[in-house]
Amino acid sequence: MTAKPAVVAAGAVVFRGSGEQRRVLVEHRPHYNDWTLPKGKPHGDEQLPVTAVREVEEETGIHVRLGLPLPSLRYDVSAGPKQVHFWLGHENRPEHPHRDDETDRIAWPMLPEAAELLTYPDEVELLARAVPLADRALGTLVITRHAKARPRKSWQGDDWLRPLAARGARQSDRLVALLDAFGVRRVLSSTSTRCLQTVEPFAKAIGSQIHPVHLLSEEAALGRDEEIADLMWQLRVQVAQSPEDPLVVCGHRPVLGAMQAGLHIPIQHLTTAQSLVLHIGDEAEPVAVESYPSPL
Repeated sequence: MTAKPAVVAAGAVVFRGSGEQRRVLVEHRPHYNDWTLPKGKPHGDEQLPVTAVREVEEETGIHVRLGLPLPSLRYDVSAGPKQVHFWLGHENRPEHPHRDDETDRIAWPMLPEAAELLTYPDEVELLARAVPLADRALGTLVITRHAKARPRKSWQGDDWLRPLAARGARQSDRLVALLDAFGVRRVLSSTSTRCLQTVEPFAKAIGSQIHPVHLLSEEAALGRDEEIADLMWQLRVQVAQSPEDPLVVCGHRPVLGAMQAGLHIPIQHLTTAQSLVLHIGDEAEPVAVESYPSPL
């Protein structure tokens, strides 16, 4: 039985160029006098994709959006077993000077030089496994269950107008960093207030409008599973054709089953503010699915 890691961390494999001209981002840590892939530990209950993006930017000055998850690395440290989670990272903002004193240099070596430069063999192996995935133009589609709403029994108005509870508002604020970590730029939602309020902080953060979809509301969705599944198929196709334009769709517990059926993934129960991150291939089929419950 594999021991539960005492320490977790997250990072990204970030490439520039393609083919024989492909380079990879590495960093030098003077305290350890080693060359590694950028990574670091979470702050508190920070979700690991958020950790990966933050650590890469702090240590190297490179801001990325995450793509496919990569195999994690496990090894022992003084505190016990450590597990480091990695993703492919795609540059999406101009480089700026890093502000972390843990690293003193970054480099973009060609792949053969990187294999010689990296200190740890398991990172060399991870790099080799990441290279074949780097040229796949995968889209990202996120589905999110709305955050915690006020109880039905304490709400006197129409149910579709029922707003988020205080906990739900905090959950929606925490969604901002998670969705940004995957580069989401389009926001779709049920027309119900509790769904709109769930994605509103993120939409404001990126300066985007929310595209309301009445079909995804509990009231409109009743008995229309095939239409909902067809809508999700259309969104899969859009994401596959425009992988640089990731999107999020916010829905309700009774509607999420039909939404997942349309995405061709196993149907699972989502808790409030939980997100599924789908990586969509060029044939509009999901090639990987990640699940992120709300930390609140």
